[in-house]
Amino acid sequence: MNNLIGEKYGRLTVSKKSFSRNGKLYWLCQCDCGNEVHIQAYLLRKGKTKSCGCLRKEIHTIHGDSTRLETARLYSIWHSMKQRCNNQNNDSYHNYGGRGIKVCQEWQEYIPFRNWALTNGYRDGLFLDRIDNDGDYCPENCKFSTRHQQQANMRTNNKTVGVHKFKSGDNRWLAHLEVDGARVLHKYCKTEEEAIAARKAAEKEYGIEI
Repeated sequence: MNNLIGEKYGRLTVSKKSFSRNGKLYWLCQCDCGNEVHIQAYLLRKGKTKSCGCLRKEIHTIHGDSTRLETARLYSIWHSMKQRCNNQNNDSYHNYGGRGIKVCQEWQEYIPFRNWALTNGYRDGLFLDRIDNDGDYCPENCKFSTRHQQQANMRTNNKTVGVHKFKSGDNRWLAHLEVDGARVLHKYCKTEEEAIAARKAAEKEYGIEI
């Protein structure tokens, strides 16, 4: 088991190992609100538990409109954005946090992001899009676009978007594509050219070729 002491997951900072139960290891975590909780390692590493419970209470009681469909979807967009950039166990991390893309300090909390979104064109059916595909998630570099506009922006910014060297010391290339939040391509290739071809074939198959 990796040592998680000092690691931060959402609002939780790991303090020490706590106990094992049924073969599952728990860690003592300090929440930003001041509470201490015992959380299973798996839940921390997969981003399934992000606070002592105060975040859920904040979203569902303090902000009454959070039960509305549009705000629930907006919260999901915010959470997914942070997971891609901060959680190394997230399937998309290599395309975001792994490339040095960060979420700005202002958007580390949901409410500032929600307020920006609701006054900057958010509506159901649109997706969060970075103007500069190599830039961070921040108000100056983000807008809401249709899926087609988002793919066009990615293609303009990077002709081999979704194609990356797997990792340092590994000669493989990774071709990756997500459609509506679902991973439809995750293929390791021997060369960059092979990975680009795989990506373009997937784009054509799913009707998003630019």
